[in-house]
Amino acid sequence: MPAGPPQCTGLLTPTSLLGLVLSILWKVVIVELVSEPFRYIAESVRRDLSKELSIPENDLRIEIPPRYELGDIAIPLHAVSKKLGSSPEHIYDTIKDKLLKNKYIESVSLSSGYLDIWINTQELSKITFHAIEEFKDLYGVVRTNNPKRYVVEYVSANPVHPLHIGSGRNAALGIAISSMLRLRGHEVITRFYINDMGRQVAIMVLGFMLLGMPDPPEGVKEDHWIGYIYASTNTIIEIIQLKKKLERLKEEDPEGYREKLKILDELMADASRLSSKYPSIFDTLVQKLSKIEDPEAEISKLMISYEKASDPQVVKAFRKAVDLCIAGFKKTLETLGAHFDYWDYESDLAWEGVVEQVIQAARSSRYFSYYKGAPALVFDEILKERDIREELRLPRTLEIPPLILMRSDETTLYTVRDIGYSVKKFSESGADHVINIIASEQMLPQAQLRLALYALGFKREASNLIHYSYEMVMLPGQRMSGRRGRYVTLDEVIEMTINKSSEILSGRGVKTSEDIAKVIAVSAIKYALASVSPSKQIVFRVEEVLNLERNSAPYIMYTYARASSILNKAESIPPLSEVDFKAGAEGRRRQLLIEISRAPTELTKAIDELKTEDIASMLNRISDLFNSWYQEDQVIRDPDPGARAYKLHLVRGVRQVLAKGLMALGIKPLERI
Repeated sequence: MPAGPPQCTGLLTPTSLLGLVLSILWKVVIVELVSEPFRYIAESVRRDLSKELSIPENDLRIEIPPRYELGDIAIPLHAVSKKLGSSPEHIYDTIKDKLLKNKYIESVSLSSGYLDIWINTQELSKITFHAIEEFKDLYGVVRTNNPKRYVVEYVSANPVHPLHIGSGRNAALGIAISSMLRLRGHEVITRFYINDMGRQVAIMVLGFMLLGMPDPPEGVKEDHWIGYIYASTNTIIEIIQLKKKLERLKEEDPEGYREKLKILDELMADASRLSSKYPSIFDTLVQKLSKIEDPEAEISKLMISYEKASDPQVVKAFRKAVDLCIAGFKKTLETLGAHFDYWDYESDLAWEGVVEQVIQAARSSRYFSYYKGAPALVFDEILKERDIREELRLPRTLEIPPLILMRSDETTLYTVRDIGYSVKKFSESGADHVINIIASEQMLPQAQLRLALYALGFKREASNLIHYSYEMVMLPGQRMSGRRGRYVTLDEVIEMTINKSSEILSGRGVKTSEDIAKVIAVSAIKYALASVSPSKQIVFRVEEVLNLERNSAPYIMYTYARASSILNKAESIPPLSEVDFKAGAEGRRRQLLIEISRAPTELTKAIDELKTEDIASMLNRISDLFNSWYQEDQVIRDPDPGARAYKLHLVRGVRQVLAKGLMALGIKPLERI
């Protein structure tokens, strides 16, 4: 390591200019050296081991032991012993003494074929504390040397009812992934796709038009109003259609008749509940829908008119109803901290001719055919290409049928419109990658979308379109249906969590403002929905997401606030020259040091792999360690100045890592709770 930057004073002579350049270069070397303290030492150990064994570094895999007592680094020697024709025990005996000459190694041992290594905590402390001193607020995530441009499309809920808890998970993941990528140094553009075409929206607009396109009553949120109209219209239509079907089944299929009667009973119960909310509105819909001979034909007519923009009144009704719902969405999403650069209407793609261009390109493609009598893209030939499933990230066992392009009434399907939208997202922004955060139930349409892009010649787009899939969220005791107005809105979940947050804080004797209670509640919701692997379902329980004792945003935020309080009480952090680096040699101090030195590598890896759950796991682990340590080891009152200085730098490291991790999840740390 260089002794230090050369000094440059006075006028810029050639010599002093060279000195300035060398000074800058020295700083760059230092930054690169310490950006990932734990990894830097691990790589140093691997290099030494590689030289001693005369094998490539890549043949030596570095692992993190599952428990602290098993070492800081583990290197499996099984494959190495086969390559060298020697037992792990013989290899260990050969290299042990030489490894111990490395100043970063404290001790080594062999266990079940693994070389277990304990790092010299004095050296690790010096590198880590200097790194935190050098990088300050930047410590925790390594900025990429190869920044990319990402488009992240998220939420994009159908504008027919309020956002629910499932949409909340989508929003939490979108906020987190956007935040993560930005922290890494990438450019992120966020988009919300307004699905204003299709049958659901047409049903809602039919009811909206029959009511005279009314604004929401005073005090009623826009999306809640639209959700009521949609659920009422759909429920009434289902009842009308089922009653007609029952007349036929009564004579033809008595058993089927009884089954349908049960469904009718459920529908009538839903109708009664909806009617009790706005009786006159519901009665008006019943009267007017009952006069329509064929509701399905009317719905189809509305869909065609809107997609073709052939009737100005229909276009006006669609846009007014959809915009009302979107206005409500925006209020909810603002509360969550979800912000979008673009709000894209699906209908604009049709009106601008983008969808027609897709249809024409598909008809000209060699993959065009007919499937069940409808025009389609057939993917059998593409799926035979070698490694195509890996390239396009298609599930190995997923059967992918042809993509039908148009219905019999010549309206297009949403996946076809998504082809045009995907091309738009790439071309308008010059994106390197597009991430669609969409529920796992859309796995097949998303696979068809990537194959369709590939078939139409958009191979780069197909390869760089990422479906970030997630599973459902359930509320205990709730059976939800947007079509029938049976749901708990995200607004209700937020309000319920805010009230519970205030109640819990008051019960603990914590005096705080409504704003702080709201921040804690919203953070708790976002963390709960982003901290679980997206491949797993979530059961959302308010008591658990607000748990101040473990694995929750409030718990981690409280830990951060505790660390901040310690540093504030200390008033200043002693210079590194006053630190006794031997003070972190054992116990939880040592464990905390290992964690904060590993954090930049762990956070950076989690971001690159888009694993929000790994970030949450790290935050929770460090919080557990810190809180246990804090209870047993005084910091500010330590009579030993060197040990006190060490502990304060350790606290600063914990505080910085927690802040970075929370920010990666889109959660703002609070200095005080």
